[in-house]
Amino acid sequence: WPTRVFAVECLMKIISACEGGEGQFDLQLAKELKEKTGKNNFLVLHLSDLIKMSFIAATSDSNQLRLAGLAALEEVIQRFAAVPEPEFPGHVILEQYQAQVGAALRPAFSQDTPSDVTAAACEVCSKWIGSGVARDHNDLRRVHQLLVSSLAKLGSVSGKPKTPLYNESASTMEKLAVIRAWAEVYIVAVDRENDSRQKREMRRSGASSNSEEDDDASELNGESLLSLVQPELENLSRHWFSALKDHALLSLPAEYSNQLPSEGGAFYHPDTVEAVIPHYRKSWPSILHGLAIWLNDTGFEYSTLEPSDDKDTGRLLLGASAAQAANAPANMRARSMNQDRFFLILGISMEALCNSASRLDDSTVQHCLKALKALLGSVWPRCQLGRDAVLCRELLNVMHRVVLTREGVENHQLAVDVVRLVVTAAKENLQSQRAKLKESPHEEREKEQSFEKPNTVIGEGGLTGDFPPETSIVFATLEACLCAIVKHLPALNPSSMSTGFQPPAHLSKFGSETFDLIADVMTLMVDLVELCSPVGSVTIYQLCLHLIVEL
Repeated sequence: WPTRVFAVECLMKIISACEGGEGQFDLQLAKELKEKTGKNNFLVLHLSDLIKMSFIAATSDSNQLRLAGLAALEEVIQRFAAVPEPEFPGHVILEQYQAQVGAALRPAFSQDTPSDVTAAACEVCSKWIGSGVARDHNDLRRVHQLLVSSLAKLGSVSGKPKTPLYNESASTMEKLAVIRAWAEVYIVAVDRENDSRQKREMRRSGASSNSEEDDDASELNGESLLSLVQPELENLSRHWFSALKDHALLSLPAEYSNQLPSEGGAFYHPDTVEAVIPHYRKSWPSILHGLAIWLNDTGFEYSTLEPSDDKDTGRLLLGASAAQAANAPANMRARSMNQDRFFLILGISMEALCNSASRLDDSTVQHCLKALKALLGSVWPRCQLGRDAVLCRELLNVMHRVVLTREGVENHQLAVDVVRLVVTAAKENLQSQRAKLKESPHEEREKEQSFEKPNTVIGEGGLTGDFPPETSIVFATLEACLCAIVKHLPALNPSSMSTGFQPPAHLSKFGSETFDLIADVMTLMVDLVELCSPVGSVTIYQLCLHLIVEL
């Protein structure tokens, strides 16, 4: 087996070496070049051999060879999932190999399979389902059933195994891989559902340029995948929350190690803390994003209700079963459980984004930003955030740091989207305060409108038009917005010469994403006037006018 493992590793290196080569991952172009040059050395023309070698390795008796084969299969899926089939428009070339992929994954989910092999197979399953190759409902269900069977290994909600363990660290890796794979599949399913909804709306308005046949196929694909994931979400949400709670505790500095539970966490044993930290570090971004989407869709729907007695608690608990409700403290209401989840997701995301000790990759940063965007998409979380002005400013400062230290329009756009939601939360809080003031007696109204606390009701800027940097939400928002513009238009920075950052002498070529970002930033800055007093609004309008003229 060592020779075969080495051969599979060489195969993966060949695939990586072909990246960027002309016609290597384009079947139509490869056939045209073959006719012109007579050469057959294009990787896409040997896809059947790649699938065959990956299948043989993934179904072997050696665990090391099975791991190498699954890794090669995942590499093939990532490289060729979007390659179209020239002879069948609207289809991809990997569709003809669905049976081989399913057969290669199936042995990895048997009960006697080692944990590391099952963990690798779960990752391949999520990549295969998320790639969109399996379009038929029955083909999708076959791979989905493999993930469903893996849920049995999670045991109870507490994560305690039903059978004795001989390697607790490997068990943790396997369980985290299972719930991570489900989170990634759920994220893809929701994205496809949102895309299908947008296409339906565009077709109704007559603005869609795609054919109705393609749109219908896309809608069926998204609905089928989401319908397959939906029955497992209640159980998965509890495991996601438990895993994030474990990650938060394990991420504490060494001086707080005494706060770790003596009996271990939901998915780890106290004796394997150091060994399982890398597994949590790999899994938490997808889990965080998946849980935030689920909370936005269903988790906060009863958050504004308070149960009248303990019998109602089981109905209102966030995704909890009757057994979990029975084990919860008597005073643990739905609102407090919602707050636990809200601040857990918010805290993990902010800590990761502003932690200077670790360098996150763009994928992790985008998971955090998308989780924050999904979390603040509901009214109740924005209400919790809007009440705390200090927390709003801290989150805005973190977004400013993301825009300042990260490159890429996608990262900047996600950060601006989060900033917009924070501003929306502040506006909703200000509107509620104004509504309460109108309903209050005349004496209290005069007290609120006194000069001692002018910003409480009339907005920031007060009677002077000043925005104190240490207390102003508007100022923190402007910092993030202006940073997003200057990152793409450095010439707008008046202090660029004195700071040593020289603007480019030539004009940069911007794509549509950059123009959309700048337009969103300008719209957001104009919306800030709703947070300001009349005098403060004049300052904002002056700034917007200056930027519009410069642009």
